[in-house]
Amino acid sequence: MVEELVNHPMEGIPGPLSVLVPYNPEPIIMGPDCHGKFMKLNPPTFAGTKNFIEAKGWLKAVEKAFRVLGATSEQKVLPATYLLVGKVDWWWEFRHTTLAVPITWERFLGAFAEYFPARLRHQKLAFMQLTQGNQSVVAYAWRFTELTHFALAMLTDEGQRARKFQWGLRLKILDSLVVLELNTYDEILAKAEIVQSRLRGLSSGVGSSRPPMPPRRLTPRFGSQDKRPRMVTEISPRPSSTPGKAPTCRTCGKNHGNQPCNHIT
Repeated sequence: MVEELVNHPMEGIPGPLSVLVPYNPEPIIMGPDCHGKFMKLNPPTFAGTKNFIEAKGWLKAVEKAFRVLGATSEQKVLPATYLLVGKVDWWWEFRHTTLAVPITWERFLGAFAEYFPARLRHQKLAFMQLTQGNQSVVAYAWRFTELTHFALAMLTDEGQRARKFQWGLRLKILDSLVVLELNTYDEILAKAEIVQSRLRGLSSGVGSSRPPMPPRRLTPRFGSQDKRPRMVTEISPRPSSTPGKAPTCRTCGKNHGNQPCNHIT
């Protein structure tokens, strides 16, 4: 029955497959029994919910099945939309006609997020304003990846995703990466971690050619704590010349200044 739905989508058989024919009349499949293999993995159906966590859980289960099968972006849309039931199936019947072709998995996710408009607007705004701030590069990358899911319409290619991540990095890290002209998200993430590690090393003194000088401490010149010998030059005081009488003559015993003694003949 599944094979008939896939191979003969125009025979008026009800269900989401008959709706998907206009944009993908010849679906790309990985093998002759791709859809059958997908259904054997028992992926859950989705009937619509206001709970964003439940919807995200459904997407996670479906994407896990696609990883097992090795599906490409375009190959994922047909099997996934086959699992839509109830009101959400009617919604997709109209919504897919407004999307550009080919409808890739990224475009489907962007449209699917419309089921949660308030949550989507909040997360889109958070993504647009996201910067590294005081987070580590790894923590920033985790948050960036988490919010990317809500802004797929803004990131149409790998280059836009890479530039958005790069320009949100801390300024010191960004300055070191701009000159490298990196083009992919993975390259920027790897280089950003290296730069961050080097900056942390510099701030902690690691890698310096010599250890930092300890603060100078003043010690008294004399005292019990100063045991080092010191060379001290002591200057003897100059003899003072005090004014007084001239010396007494040894011949006459009188003071006659600098004049010669009269008793000397």
